Amino acid sequence: MKPIIATVFSAAIFLAACSPAPLPTPTVSPAPSSSTAPSSTASAAVGLKVRCDRVPDYWLPADASGSPIPVTLMCDNAVAAAEAAVGADPGITSIEFHYFFWCRPGVYCSITTANNGHVIFHLTGLRPDILVQVWVDEAGGVAASSPQPFPSPSS
Repeated sequence: MKPIIATVFSAAIFLAACSPAPLPTPTVSPAPSSSTAPSSTASAAVGLKVRCDRVPDYWLPADASGSPIPVTLMCDNAVAAAEAAVGADPGITSIEFHYFFWCRPGVYCSITTANNGHVIFHLTGLRPDILVQVWVDEAGGVAASSPQPFPSPSS
C-alpha cells in the first residue's frame, strides 16, 4: 500500500509542477500625482499618443534681476514644431517630449532652460529613431532643429 501512495503522491507533485501557474489579474495603478509625472496628449498624426514631460519642479527660471522667466515651451507646441520639421512619416509609432536639450550620456553639456527641449520620434522597423531639438525663439514662437538620427545606446 505504501508504494501506491508514494507513486500517487509523486505523480501529483509532478503534475502540479508541470501545470501552468495561474496568472495574476492585472491591475491598473493610478497615475503619479507629482507635477513631474509624464502625461500624454494626442499628436497631430492620427492615432499616435505622445509622452510628455511636465516642467520640472526644481526649475525656477529667473533673469539676472531675479524676475521669473515664463516657461512657454509646452508639449503641444514643441511636438507641433518637431512634426513640421520631420514631415509626414507613416512609420512613426510613438513620440516623446522632454524638457532641456538632449545630451549624449557621459558627455558634458551646458545647462539649458525649460524653454528648450527635445522630441523623439520612434519608428517602425530597423530605421533609427529621429531626434529634433526645440526651443522658444526671440519672438516667442517655437523653433525646431533639422531632424537627425537619434543615437542608439550602442553608438
